[in-house]
Amino acid sequence: LDLAILAVGSFLVLFGYPIAMEAFSGGQTVGKKALGIAVVRPDGTPIGFLAATIRCFVRILDALPGVFPVGREVSP
Repeated sequence: LDLAILAVGSFLVLFGYPIAMEAFSGGQTVGKKALGIAVVRPDGTPIGFLAATIRCFVRILDALPGVFPVGREVSP
């Protein structure tokens, strides 16, 4: 039971916090708010729940070795 509580708690901290904050706080987590930045759609509006969820789970792929450049925008 203790391991299950730890697993659920870890999942909520690692995934629930960024999803909830970005989806329901205008695209900002506490850190983004402190820096004055936000995640926005191409038209400048804040992201919603689905976009925040996809963004959070793609972050896992972005952290894998060899895949890091995939999620980065490269300017000419």
